[in-house]
Parts: sequence; structure tokens; C-alpha cells
Amino acid sequence: MQTNPIIKVPPTRLEVIMHILTYFGIIVMCIYIGTQYSKLPAEIPAHYNFSGEITRMDSKIVVWILPVISVLIIVPISFICKVPYMFNYPLKVTEKNAVKVYKEGRLMMASMNVLIVILFSVLELNIIYDANNPDNQMSNLWINILLISIFIHLFYFIIRLRRHKLE
Repeated sequence: MQTNPIIKVPPTRLEVIMHILTYFGIIVMCIYIGTQYSKLPAEIPAHYNFSGEITRMDSKIVVWILPVISVLIIVPISFICKVPYMFNYPLKVTEKNAVKVYKEGRLMMASMNVLIVILFSVLELNIIYDANNPDNQMSNLWINILLISIFIHLFYFIIRLRRHKLE
């Protein structure tokens, strides 16, 4: 098992802003669902195929699943960001590069949280729109763009972390 140097690195302003945006996004998503819940039909779209067609309808209570999953993913990641020396990095972390690598790792996780909240919020908007407009479904273009952006995000940060290996 790789042991990384234990160094306390204060969060950057950008990380703090991203954490605030993440929690704000969850709160806004819950408020939006709460305001729309009484207007939803008894059954709403619960699953879409890859083409964006509704493949399953379910009780409107399932509209709360994505905010719950968001919290279950984001809260632990936010706490893990406080101990970046426990991350599994794709390079050897030394005393010399630890501060830069830890900042990159935490920034990656904080920005991933923001992307997750944006993705889940767009999914919720899509579900609520499709539930209220069954004859005119919303386009899945934004969902596909967000899914692709998450993978680009991961590759981008892996490349940035690898750059520290050369220093």
C-alpha cells in the first residue's frame, strides 16, 4: 500500500466556491422538486433508454431519488476532500510534489461534485418536464453533453496530475 506524506493543505478559494455551489445546487434542486411535486401526475418517467425514450413509469415519489443519491455521493466526497493524502493518485506523491498534487486531487473532486449536481438537476428537470408534457418530451442533448463532460473532466485531471510526475 502506498503511503503519501501527510501534509495539511488549506483549501483554495476555488474549492470553497465549488463546495458552496454544490450544496446550493442540491438545495435549489430540492426546492424546485418541492414546488413542482403537487403539480406532477401520479405516474412520472422513471427510466429512459439510450435514445431518450421513456421505458418505465413509476410513482411520483421517485422524483426524490436523485436528490437523495446526490447527498449520498456528495457529502462523503466533501469530507474525503479534507484528507487528500488518502487519495489513490496515478503517481508517486513525495514531500516535494505533495502540495501541488493534493490541491489538484481536491480540485478534481470538488469540480466532480459540481458536475454531478448539474447532471442530476438536469435529469430532474427532464423528468418533471416529461411528466407534465407527455406528448412533447424534452431533448436529451444536455444530459449527453454532461455525461461526456464528466469523462473529459476525469481525463483532464489525470493528465494534469501526471504533469506533476515530471516536475
